[in-house]
Amino acid sequence: MGTLLCYINAHAMKYTFFFLFLWMLAVNVRGQSFAYSPYSRFGLGFLQKDGGDMESFAMGGLNVSYFSNTSLAYGNPAGIAYLGQSLDSMPFLFVGNIAGQFARIEGDGKVAYPFNISLNSFGGGFKLYKKINASIGFTPFSQVDYKIKFTDSLDSLATTNFYSGKGGLNNIWLGMGWSVNKYISVGIKANYLFGSILNEKKIMFNTPNFLHAKITNQDFYHTPLYLPIVDVGAIGIIPLKRGWEIRMGLHYRPTQKFKENIAFQAYRFINSGGFDYIKDTVITNDSIKGFSTLPDEWEGGIFVNNGNTFGMGFQFSYSHWEKFKSLSNMDLLTKAFTVSIGGFLASSKNTAKLRNQIKWNYGFRYQQSPFTLNQQHVNQISLSLGCVMPLAPIYQKLQKSWLTFGVEMGTLGSKENLRQDYILWKFGMIFTEKWFEKKLYK
Repeated sequence: MGTLLCYINAHAMKYTFFFLFLWMLAVNVRGQSFAYSPYSRFGLGFLQKDGGDMESFAMGGLNVSYFSNTSLAYGNPAGIAYLGQSLDSMPFLFVGNIAGQFARIEGDGKVAYPFNISLNSFGGGFKLYKKINASIGFTPFSQVDYKIKFTDSLDSLATTNFYSGKGGLNNIWLGMGWSVNKYISVGIKANYLFGSILNEKKIMFNTPNFLHAKITNQDFYHTPLYLPIVDVGAIGIIPLKRGWEIRMGLHYRPTQKFKENIAFQAYRFINSGGFDYIKDTVITNDSIKGFSTLPDEWEGGIFVNNGNTFGMGFQFSYSHWEKFKSLSNMDLLTKAFTVSIGGFLASSKNTAKLRNQIKWNYGFRYQQSPFTLNQQHVNQISLSLGCVMPLAPIYQKLQKSWLTFGVEMGTLGSKENLRQDYILWKFGMIFTEKWFEKKLYK
């Protein structure tokens, strides 16, 4: 008994240090961005719909009715109930990935080619009790990263105007899924949003001996620990003949408030050698506090599959972003919806060769974003492709491991206003490790 307790304590300490490392890593990388876009200046920024789920990303965002043993079910917490389990062990599933983007942005007769790369997300899942599984993770919720420059005039003086923004919101979440029976599962997920968004406006006069003007507005957001953002979900399975089944999923996130603090500054400066030197502070105020409102969201989907060889599904999501409220953000956002179609294809051969066990993912997504420009909706269309590739075991307790890769090619906006063509890719790894084992003697 004492040996078993020492074994448990050693593993508990091991994974405590593991999650502390992930927490410190999350705090240090929260300012990084992999999705540069001028449209990210609106609202809370450019939303990350698929979270950290690689298969969802490669299947056009399907994450409500689809689940697998390599997915943490970020979109619908009911899918957590189906994390891979074995009868003789309690496995720990770890998922992590990085993301990058190459884009072509065209507007007002000018073209830019930004490139970004950063850590995207990571998380873990494990069996909690009998038919209850749990998962925890870190993923970006929204990202702000833009730089806009144009010339103008003010009182007959020529000016160069700069608009820039950086930051975004991140999400640390804890979810649980319960298998009510072999046909129904339900789940709940608590989300802690935090982060900051810095917006800066700078006016430089193209005339000597003039003091330039700069305004900075930094919003700090966080969810109160006593009032986390909670979303719920359910999945139902209808078995058919010859291994076929129909999965139906529903996910709902209610309207929720979270705290907002604003630090506002306005000052005049001179520019020398490419650096700004403050000469006169006009306004400073860092005591603006209040609440912002995150709108509700509904998602529903259906997925048809035949074991691990073939699957295809449809998903629809709807969100009332016109209800979004912020102390400093006065953008008029609109209702948003997303339509996704995707699936997977794998070999039906029962073979030990790893190259024959690759699962290929594909998807299509159409989104009417909550952003509008010149009274026109900003729409997004994308195609995606990816794969989940198994690897040979690295050491004894490592049950399985996979490499994951996905790429999304899409377009955002229109040539009449501002068009962004992009290639977004994600690369990650998945590990399943045995925590405890039951020995069977004959």
